[in-house]
Parts: sequence; structure tokens; C-alpha cells
Amino acid sequence: MKGLDPQYYQHQIHLLPDARPVQQRRYRMNPNYAAKVKEEIDKLLRVGFTWLSPIVVVPKKNGKIRVCADYRKLNAATVTDGFPLPFTDNVLDTVAGHECYNFLDGFSGYNQIRMHPNDQEKTTFVTEWGVFVAEVMMFGLKTAPATFQRIITKIFNEYIPTFMQGSLRPNQNNIGRNNSSNSARNE
Repeated sequence: MKGLDPQYYQHQIHLLPDARPVQQRRYRMNPNYAAKVKEEIDKLLRVGFTWLSPIVVVPKKNGKIRVCADYRKLNAATVTDGFPLPFTDNVLDTVAGHECYNFLDGFSGYNQIRMHPNDQEKTTFVTEWGVFVAEVMMFGLKTAPATFQRIITKIFNEYIPTFMQGSLRPNQNNIGRNNSSNSARNE
């Protein structure tokens, strides 16, 4: 997929007025994960920074790994976006009893939203293979869910709630971190 036209919408990171850039060292990596992490980074580069965040490797039940950028310090310095997110239980109550359900994959959805060029450097993460900058909105950014919800609401507004519900399903185990399955470029 090509993604949303950047003229339509881009993700921006607005920092608190007194925010100062934080440069963190990379974390030690379990040697058993090194080859898998390198594969994930290569995948990012195929898809298409004064702040520097380390990565964290989280093993999945299926034997794969999730590579996350640790954006906790960046998130602490980011202004909150108050766009309302729907309550999951309300969405489920609304769609209960319907014959058909379809879910938009957040992974694919996030990859369609470009980072504003002025904010890309804030998403910098470091690995043993180099320093990378996200070109698309990354999981784990504080205001990413609000940006995603705003876009879903804007695109599908005429269909909500007649036959569609727009909702996020946050991964509570990944708060403040980032799924590497997003586009990045090597710096």
C-alpha cells in the first residue's frame, strides 16, 4: 500500500515547552535475538535525530520477536493529544449480535500515516547496525492512537455508527514502546 497522502494528514509530535532532547545508549541485546532483530530492521528499510531511543526485544508466543523502540522519555516530553478514543466495551456492545465483523489491522493502518518531516528525528532509535529514523507513525508514540483515531473518524465519519465502529485496541504490554514493523530509514 502507498499510504495516506501526506497532504491529507501527517503525524506530528508536539513537545512540552521545557522539553530537552534525551540521548540514550542502546541496550545490550541477547545474542540469540541478533539475527532476528537484523531481519526486522532490514524489513523496515524495505518498507520504506536529536532524540535517541534504544530498542527492546520482546519474544512472542509463536517464536517470533517484536522489536520495540523505547519511547518512554520522548513520551514524557510530548504534549497530550486530547482527541477522544472510543471505549472498547461500548464498541463491542454496539457491534454485538451483528452477522459480520471486520477488523482494520493497526499495524497496517499505522504504516499508512507518514511522520511530519520536522518530527522524524524525534523517532530516532539505535541498534548495533546503526541509527534509524521512522518515516511513518510508530507504535508506542504517545499521541499515535489519537492521530490514528482522528484519521479513521475523518475518513469513515459518514459510516460511523450506521454500520461501522472505529476503534483502537491498545496492546497494554507495549505501552511506551514501539513495534518495529514500521517504515524507517538508516541515518
